[in-house]
Amino acid sequence: MKPETYRALMVDAALQMLPPLISQSLIDDRNFQDRFDVKTSARINIGPEGLAFQRSSLFDGIRAAFGSSSHRSIVTDDTARDWTLTIESMDGKRSTVLESGSVRFRLQDFWALSPDREWRLHGFELEANTFNLASGSRRRWLEILAIGPIDDDNFSRLDSDLRLTPLRVASGIAESFKFGGVDVEVLVPRELGYFEQLVGLSAGDGNLQSYASTEIRVHVSELLCWSELDGLKQALLLSSHSLLTSAVDPQAISTNALEVVFAWAANDGDLISKLGTIELGLTLLDKMPQLASSLEQMVDDIRTDDPEDEGGRFSLLSSLTILACGQMARTQVLRGKRPFWARLAAIAQASVVEREAVAVGTDRAKFANWTQGCGRGHYFYLQGLVDLRREPRWLPDFASPSQLKAEFIGRIAKSAADNEGKIQSPSLRKLLFDEGLDGIQSLMTFPFPYLPGPLEGGEESMTAMPAEFLAKIEDELAAEILHPSSFAGLVNCALIFRITADHARLAATAIRRVKYQLRKIDTAEQMFALISGLATVSAVTRSEELANEIRILSRVARRRRPTEITAEDELKIALVAAASRENLESWAKFAGDWLTELAFDVLDPDDAGRLLANIRCLVDLEPALAISCAKADAALSSLFR
Repeated sequence: MKPETYRALMVDAALQMLPPLISQSLIDDRNFQDRFDVKTSARINIGPEGLAFQRSSLFDGIRAAFGSSSHRSIVTDDTARDWTLTIESMDGKRSTVLESGSVRFRLQDFWALSPDREWRLHGFELEANTFNLASGSRRRWLEILAIGPIDDDNFSRLDSDLRLTPLRVASGIAESFKFGGVDVEVLVPRELGYFEQLVGLSAGDGNLQSYASTEIRVHVSELLCWSELDGLKQALLLSSHSLLTSAVDPQAISTNALEVVFAWAANDGDLISKLGTIELGLTLLDKMPQLASSLEQMVDDIRTDDPEDEGGRFSLLSSLTILACGQMARTQVLRGKRPFWARLAAIAQASVVEREAVAVGTDRAKFANWTQGCGRGHYFYLQGLVDLRREPRWLPDFASPSQLKAEFIGRIAKSAADNEGKIQSPSLRKLLFDEGLDGIQSLMTFPFPYLPGPLEGGEESMTAMPAEFLAKIEDELAAEILHPSSFAGLVNCALIFRITADHARLAATAIRRVKYQLRKIDTAEQMFALISGLATVSAVTRSEELANEIRILSRVARRRRPTEITAEDELKIALVAAASRENLESWAKFAGDWLTELAFDVLDPDDAGRLLANIRCLVDLEPALAISCAKADAALSSLFR
């Protein structure tokens, strides 16, 4: 037996032994296919009547037609019915026609299977330019297509690359809305390459600042070179942080294109694009005052949208962001990527979906409720807690509609202040600067507009804590009797001002001094708010000392009524406090030890079931937890035997 035949048999036997999900994922993996020379067989469905062909049969028929002087061949469908396949040319365009009796289908031009090198390259360049295929993929396929017609598997790979471009994905989402077939897999693709085309190459180990000044600028420049209009619209999907919005160079865009895109954003744009357009537009008002009316419309739309309204735009953006982040966590498509980059990709994809939903007039409240019923919120929340180890300043709770609106208002207010001299329109100035109820200043309620945005979890605050704030915190924590308000100053400042482990040490020392006994705490809700706030302080300052004290404080609360904290709430506290350890091994041990202790204290079967489900999901999201959480899993599982 030849070595290659033996290897093929071994690969086939191994795939047969594996669970279907695992074997299918291997079969679909390009690296696996190339390494073991795996050839796949697929079925192609045509039309609404269920007409189907084996891919190899149809493609062989197309190749035969290309090679025939009549440009015809005969192909057989899955029901053994013969069809005449013809390559037709009309007005410089080709198409593939299938006929059998009175039934006729006109298909695409399968130019990649043509023996004509020039036609292959012409067809590829046309589609690659239309849909803005990534430059790396473009170079690779040009080299392959220049050699000769491609085989069936490579055709499927090429087709996949062309389908997984932002314009094609958006088109597919729009079709799903029109025909009522919305599916999570359509709304959120599971290919890394797609998201790198959507928002730029992943950030590697860099931070937000370096990413904004390098990869994003290259990405935005390429988008604008491709198309002023569509390129700018796609660039605006990056507006989840003002640093990324500033990567758009208005000098590279014509005045007409800017006016068209601003009008589109005001009337039909998604919220993220509206925000980016406002920030960009405020910098241009001295040169393009005609943009003021569009800016006023967008600012007012954001100001008046009610985050409590299930049909509101902020409710929809929140739901879609949670869906996208949760689906990415579930599929692990972006495993290992920096959290801020993953959130950038998720928010951009949420905004793509929002654009299409608004364009087709989808019932926003109904659609938002549907997204919430997809079960991705659980993955989103736990992944957000896991991500705190690397970027501790952004909590998953901040994806709420109300906090998203506060983030938008804060950014608009800052951009307005930075460009005040350029804003001449009286009505726009009133909207931006008037402190009455009709202006955005009335919505600047501390601390919400000043909290970190979704891409700022790894960024240290640039604002030093005022000396008077620090003095007050020190006085409060030095008191003989401590109660929740004693820690309020420190907790409220943790995500606003630049604080250090020295600040956290004040709290740790105070907790030890009163022997973990706090006064004026009457409910579990009050206890949870206090301890989770302190956990955030320990995470932001990377204070292992405070995290250790919080664990003891939580143990006391767990065993004392009426301030007993639920197991699910304590799991959140444990993971937030664990972010005091940036090292993966130390983080996993601290979190695992705490969750194991918690597991042995849980007696109610319902609480145990929920905690067990959470722990198993956490292990899926971060396998480093598997060893440290093994005892917790065993203890909780024993309650169901």
